[in-house]
Amino acid sequence: MSLPARPRPPLGHALLTPAYDAAVQVLVPERALSRALLRFVPEQAGSGLDFGCGTGLFLQQANGRKGTVWTGLEPATPLRRQARARVPAGVGLTAYTPGRPLPYPDAHFGVLTARWVLEHFSPEELDFYLPELWRVLRPGGRLLLADWGPPRGRLQRLLTALTARLDPLQNRIGPAGGWPDLLQSAGFQQVACVFRQQTLLGTFTIWVAEKPLAGVFFSKKIKARGV
Repeated sequence: MSLPARPRPPLGHALLTPAYDAAVQVLVPERALSRALLRFVPEQAGSGLDFGCGTGLFLQQANGRKGTVWTGLEPATPLRRQARARVPAGVGLTAYTPGRPLPYPDAHFGVLTARWVLEHFSPEELDFYLPELWRVLRPGGRLLLADWGPPRGRLQRLLTALTARLDPLQNRIGPAGGWPDLLQSAGFQQVACVFRQQTLLGTFTIWVAEKPLAGVFFSKKIKARGV
């Protein structure tokens, strides 16, 4: 399996990193969408991981909510520095080298969030990272996947196509409706779309998936290539 050794900068260009937050907040209601994501964090999660936390916008709002202790994982050093300046000292931030196993024990977190992250992963990367997310999630825990979803209406289809052109690293699994099959192939159950909101970049969607309590094993190959 060939996985990149370096993190990808926003929109594929390191020069855009300083302007990332401003661009996101102009084009999408970032804080409102983070609040929507928080509604689906279980009350008794205990510990949470924001996978690919970026500049820490979600962690800033999530810290201390529902009694959950959060950790952010971000491989890109410039983004992680911005996150460290933003989030409270009690929030852990983990440096990470892409392509290696996630640096956490099995069944370590009660909830995982992945916001606009998995949309940039290749089929080979998804074959690797979805089972890793499954591994570090506790049985009975919840994965919250936030990504672009299938567009509804002519305008949203146009905006979705435009966003894909602006961000050529997108795998377009979300707009194609491919996440349920991929998550189930990785061992997750109770996969459901729980939230949709139209934005200037497309239809923002939240998927909930749960790790079963026992007796289910993930597939090594989740076949993202067919999406």
